[in-house]
Parts: sequence; structure tokens; C-alpha cells
Amino acid sequence: IQTLNNHTNSVDCLCKINKRMFCSGSWDKSVIIWSEINGFFSVYKIFNAHSNIVNSICMISENEICSCSDDLSIIIYKFN
Repeated sequence: IQTLNNHTNSVDCLCKINKRMFCSGSWDKSVIIWSEINGFFSVYKIFNAHSNIVNSICMISENEICSCSDDLSIIIYKFN
């Protein structure tokens, strides 16, 4: 069991990217991509683009996710 504590407020959504990566969205307005290395997950990338809570995250391509927020926006993130 591993506890990931990088968000500073409630985590509202999760999305699987592939077998070694997933992302999380939070009331702290951030989207975090997590990567598994040697059996443990750590932060791969943090996006702080929203000005209000993140409600949902969706995978839209092999290297893109999108998120929606109470700030009335949908943001597309590219990652490698």
C-alpha cells in the first residue's frame, strides 16, 4: 500500500493513462500526473492551470489529458 499526499485539498477525480501512469484532480485546483517506477508512484508532472476546483479528467490521446473545473473551463494538457 502506498499513500500519495501531494494534493493540498480533497481529491475529486482520477484517470488511468497507461499501466504505469495515472492522473488526479483536486479541490486544490491542480492536476497531477503520477508515474510508477520500481513499484512506487511519484509525481511526474503538476499542472496548476485552473482557478477553481477540478471536477473531472479524461484521457483524449496517448499524450494528452483534459480537465474541467468550476472555473467554467476545459483545459487540454500535453505530456511526454
